[in-house]
Amino acid sequence: PFPGVTLSEINGRYWVLCASTLAINGESIGDLYIVQDIHAEQVMLLHVMRNLAVATVITIAGISIAGGIYVARSLLPLRRICQLTESISADHLGETRIELNRAPTEVQQLAERFDEMLTRLYTAWEQQRQFVSNVSHELRTPLTIVSGYLQSVQRRGKNLSEPQQEALAIATTEADRTIQLLQDLLTLA
Repeated sequence: PFPGVTLSEINGRYWVLCASTLAINGESIGDLYIVQDIHAEQVMLLHVMRNLAVATVITIAGISIAGGIYVARSLLPLRRICQLTESISADHLGETRIELNRAPTEVQQLAERFDEMLTRLYTAWEQQRQFVSNVSHELRTPLTIVSGYLQSVQRRGKNLSEPQQEALAIATTEADRTIQLLQDLLTLA
């Protein structure tokens, strides 16, 4: 890179040679040569370059491993959420919560929104169960009374015509079936 400067290897040693024309009062009186043994510096430079290359490879590998571990740890809470969603049932909907320790902020926010959604689902589920229970209970009482009256009329209905007795039997059977359906709804609720 510099004019008149050359790097040479002689007998396994590195040398720098500088050559220049020596002039005094504009008159060339000869050539000036300076030679310096730089073997130690060259060897040190090669060692530094080799060490830097090794350090670079180790650093890249370390960063890759650390990044992989961080990503794996970041995904653990998401795996926990997936496992939890597979195990959610209506019976445990009100008790189910996602508890995440040391998760990334975004994942914690997702877990909080998920918990809020579970709470809303539980509330809606409980309201639906309560409604079905109330309706079933309120309808069962009058239907039981109607069924009792129908059975009473059937027992005393010897002066009723055959079609009337048949109609009463059908009405009694349907009332009893409806009462049983309401009982089943109460059991489910």
